[in-house]
Amino acid sequence: MGIRDYRALYQIARAVSSLATEEVLQAIVKSVTQSLGAKGCALLLRVAGDREFVHAADYGLSEGYLKKGRVTLSPIIDEVSRGNVVLVPDAPHDRRVEYPEAATEEGIASILSVPLLYMGDVIGILRIYTAERRSFIQEELDFLKAAADLSAIALNRAKEHEDRVAALNGAVNACSIELKRLEEGRKYLLRFLAMVGHDLKWRATLMSC
Repeated sequence: MGIRDYRALYQIARAVSSLATEEVLQAIVKSVTQSLGAKGCALLLRVAGDREFVHAADYGLSEGYLKKGRVTLSPIIDEVSRGNVVLVPDAPHDRRVEYPEAATEEGIASILSVPLLYMGDVIGILRIYTAERRSFIQEELDFLKAAADLSAIALNRAKEHEDRVAALNGAVNACSIELKRLEEGRKYLLRFLAMVGHDLKWRATLMSC
């Protein structure tokens, strides 16, 4: 990899240290686009238990292209889901592309899809878009695989953080419920003692007569 790629990876690694997921992913797609001199980049995440991927971050792509339609299990997505890098050198005329007309309108020539792997599972896809037909040398592929790995780490860190926050919130809610129950018990006890005190006072009054 060249110096520019190492700098981009350094920037990505610094971003990964943050728990602000959106900022991390946005930093990744921006760094990848600029480092490769590409038209744009997008990060897609697999919907749990589904055959669909959703956009999590993007850079250099128009709003119209991003809203072109759902990204489902096409031949390309299926291949990437197996952990393989897939290059489509001529996107507007490749039958495997889901939305070739949208690619033409966006000025996209080639699309490279790199899997995001975590613990052996594909959790997303890093996609690079170029304005001219292009192939990628091994150094560029190594850079993209490293960027994809860092993306997967960032996403997992964010999920672990969210799980910890959810567990903490659950504990706080449980404590709140228990405190409320204890407070109700305290109030009941005070009312009971007041009734007992009143009854004793009444009995004492009768006995003194």
